[in-house]
Amino acid sequence: ERPDVDRVYMTFLQATTGDGGWPMSVFLTPSLHPFLAGTYFPARDASGQPVFESVLREVASQWETQRDALQKQGCAVIDLLRNATESQTSGSSLNLPQMECAERGYRQLVERFDAEHGGFNDSPKFPQPAAINFL
Repeated sequence: ERPDVDRVYMTFLQATTGDGGWPMSVFLTPSLHPFLAGTYFPARDASGQPVFESVLREVASQWETQRDALQKQGCAVIDLLRNATESQTSGSSLNLPQMECAERGYRQLVERFDAEHGGFNDSPKFPQPAAINFL
């Protein structure tokens, strides 16, 4: 595992989809800039989620027809993530979340907890170390 690399792509996933999780699929330009991401693509049609094979075909099609735009998008994404990260960590003090933010996060995790089967949310279940670390 490479937490430093994972952090970049997970941040991209969360910024573009509003969610994060595993397995994480991130499609990159040759210069390793992300342009599309998702968390779980089933092997067969399920619950209206795109099938992984269909996602791969669409990515290949877009890469063939819109390569320059995807490469520019990937560069722009990295610049935005870099700027956001730098602005969050610049200065002498960290801008830590307020207590009500932590309480809201705790309540959301409690609501998502599956007391019968363990973990959070319905299936598929994947480890969520960030949630455990938060708690």
